[in-house]
Amino acid sequence: MVPWTDDFLPQHVSIPSQYHCQVWAGAEMTLIDAVANSICAPLWRLFGGASNTIITDITIPIVSSAEAAELAYKYYKEGFETLKLKVSKNLKADIEVLQAIRVVHAP
Repeated sequence: MVPWTDDFLPQHVSIPSQYHCQVWAGAEMTLIDAVANSICAPLWRLFGGASNTIITDITIPIVSSAEAAELAYKYYKEGFETLKLKVSKNLKADIEVLQAIRVVHAP
């Protein structure tokens, strides 16, 4: 077992995880840096190397299924492969939006 996992920290640190987020983030970064130093690797290599590209998503707002399909097609043509959908309180309408988007955006 790696000593800095979630099993270890709560037993040895008396700060509830939902409080003092900055403290937890600082502790986590310190541990990650210690791991990188222990294997003589820079942080960028520890996290998978460098890249010249950034992968991101784009959001489709709450709109009709026709508008969502139109936006999905537009975004697909612009090169977006991942869509983030805002959902409404109407499950039936949300399902219709998903079905319309799959028609134009599915691989």
